[in-house]
Amino acid sequence: MRLAELTQSQFSDYLGDAFRIEGELEASLNLQLIEATHLSSGRHTKSNGQRPEPFALVFQGPQNSPLDQAIYQLQHEHLGELPLFLVPIDQDEDGVYYEAIFN
Repeated sequence: MRLAELTQSQFSDYLGDAFRIEGELEASLNLQLIEATHLSSGRHTKSNGQRPEPFALVFQGPQNSPLDQAIYQLQHEHLGELPLFLVPIDQDEDGVYYEAIFN
């Protein structure tokens, strides 16, 4: 599946699911998808191959294995392999939070 074809509603179906990162780290790591939010683009056009609906994903990972801002290959049971640019956005006692924006 191509990233440009993915939508917020597709990810909403997998809220709570684990997305696994393997191969790029010392050990595999699971991130849980906790939010899939529609973003306002300020315009409603689908011309020139633009994404029809900008959206953001938020993942939660373990506190003891924080990730740097980078592109990671995430594996999901139904969506397959997805190269996502993850940005750490927050941290609390429950873990570290990462955001991926689709626009």
